[in-house]
Amino acid sequence: MGLNDKTIFLLNLRYQTYLTYINVIWTLAISLFVAILSYMLISIKMLSENLSILIILILILIFIEIAFVSVYFWINNKKKNIEQLIRKWISE
Repeated sequence: MGLNDKTIFLLNLRYQTYLTYINVIWTLAISLFVAILSYMLISIKMLSENLSILIILILILIFIEIAFVSVYFWINNKKKNIEQLIRKWISE
């Protein structure tokens, strides 16, 4: 049971879409990390006086990065499933 051209084309589009999602996720994660880190470095005097804000910012940063990594692994898993599907159908 082989793939027809339309099915291969649609799978390729879905694969490329997941690759785009991965790039967007990493861009957002790195940008957010740099933004919060920059804010912390610029406001070091205010943050050193109010330690609770510093702790809250660090916790927010950690949880957001965990969320981005989780979404990355989920999207990467979808991408690998499509890749395996294509490889399986090609080998038949």
